[in-house]
Amino acid sequence: MNLSGKAYRYTCKNNISSYEGDIYKADFTTEVIKAMDGVVDYSKFDADHDKIIDAILFCVPNSSDENEWRPCAGGFGGNYWMKVDGMSIGHVITGNAAIKGDNDYTDFTSTYLHEMGHCMGLPDYYLYDRDDFEGMHGSAGYDLMDEAYSDFSSISKLMLGWYREDQIQVYDSSKGAQTFTLTNGQSDEGNCLIIPRGQLNSAYKSEYFILEYTTLDANNSQVKPHFWWRPTGSGVRLLHINATEADDGWRKYFMYESGNNEMTNNDEGIRFIRLVNDGDKDNLLRKGSRVDGSTPGFAWYDLSSGAQSVATDFIITVGDKNGDSYTVTVSPK
Repeated sequence: MNLSGKAYRYTCKNNISSYEGDIYKADFTTEVIKAMDGVVDYSKFDADHDKIIDAILFCVPNSSDENEWRPCAGGFGGNYWMKVDGMSIGHVITGNAAIKGDNDYTDFTSTYLHEMGHCMGLPDYYLYDRDDFEGMHGSAGYDLMDEAYSDFSSISKLMLGWYREDQIQVYDSSKGAQTFTLTNGQSDEGNCLIIPRGQLNSAYKSEYFILEYTTLDANNSQVKPHFWWRPTGSGVRLLHINATEADDGWRKYFMYESGNNEMTNNDEGIRFIRLVNDGDKDNLLRKGSRVDGSTPGFAWYDLSSGAQSVATDFIITVGDKNGDSYTVTVSPK
């Protein structure tokens, strides 16, 4: 993301505790939005020209109660019909991930880019209400929508529409063995490889495996110092995706996203994202790596039980690393 905008300072009328107890912070957001109406021209913050403010971020002091002001994103919790400068209120982000100092924006940046990912439609990749909340583990477990302090993964970029058409490679089982080149995902030419289950949805809202070559460059430069206790490195990451979309008439969402317990069997069944060969270990693929039926998590979902139990009919082998890229071959069994 390359963001531009403006920041404003506002002091609320009441003590901060009087705005707590409401997850939507309706009184808080309504007061600030209305009070700043004479200062802010809200119509300037509507990139898609739909008469809805794209997003507003409220950052409160980092000394604020962690339970009440933990960063989150969602819809406006106030009067649905309220407008300012002819604009309706869109996504609202609130949180206490303040800038720590003139040279330390890391927590602020990482946290709120995660929340802006929600504003653009991405779900959380971590799990809810579990002792082990990590959606993915090991050297491939970090992701901006999981534990943050990192780049978006290939699936996030795919869902956001950030890839050019030539950066999206798709395996065609009718062509036999095929070799692809994966380029550094933290570069402008970073790409991905999709292995679909049957017919691939035109908007990629279906089940498939996706591969990327992830490195510790650029937007991943904070991964190693932040996650010092876990293995980190560069290599090919293999993710199992089910991005089937649902529509309840009010909003569109991913059917198997975290928190949708009915469809995910409380995260034990089908999930939007899983890491193949998950675990607290180095699970990146490098030259000579092979993924086949013996690899944990390398199976399609049984749509009735939600188990990863339907055998795949192909194998994946990782070839040479040449400069800023890896070769990957997908072969029928």
